[in-house]
Amino acid sequence: MPFYWFFGSDMPTAIDREIRTSSYHLPPAMTREIGRVIVRFAYADHYSQGIIYMLVNVSRAIGRLAVREARLEERFELIQDLAGVRGFPIGSVDIKEMSKRIQRIAKNRNLYAHGSWAYSDSLSCWAVMVTTGKWTQQDERHDVKGRKKIQPEGQVVELSDIRAVTSEIDAFIKDLRVLQRELEDQERGRIEVINQAKPE
Repeated sequence: MPFYWFFGSDMPTAIDREIRTSSYHLPPAMTREIGRVIVRFAYADHYSQGIIYMLVNVSRAIGRLAVREARLEERFELIQDLAGVRGFPIGSVDIKEMSKRIQRIAKNRNLYAHGSWAYSDSLSCWAVMVTTGKWTQQDERHDVKGRKKIQPEGQVVELSDIRAVTSEIDAFIKDLRVLQRELEDQERGRIEVINQAKPE
């Protein structure tokens, strides 16, 4: 069903109002890259939950049954709290910074994975529909205002934008692995101390 899209950029000189129909016929390179974003995000989600299971000292099977899965962006406060309770200082990564990064990544991943796409003839590029938030006063100068749920924004997305998110997730996964190794080393050290303290 055709409807109005308002295509713009971060600082548009004009907002193009086009009647467009959503399409799933994105260029193959964009489709592949969106798939990479989705798969990598799922991996980061799974990996971070595994760190929580390790900190509460349960197997993955028990963890999946008994441990609530917080949203990915909320898990890092939980990891920090659990590490504190266990007496494991975290110095290899900045937990607060990781939480902010994953929020930004999650926003893009959700937009790419769940958004509707359309091609802008006037801009000669693809855009994804944004239906959250409101148009700003600056946008109102271009005769568009109110909630984006009513007047959706067509956010222009290039292949390079999606690849940047893929790279950001890759860097995030590397930090997750560094964090896990640090916590595992401390866990092993504690076990060694307990074993040494046991009477012969």
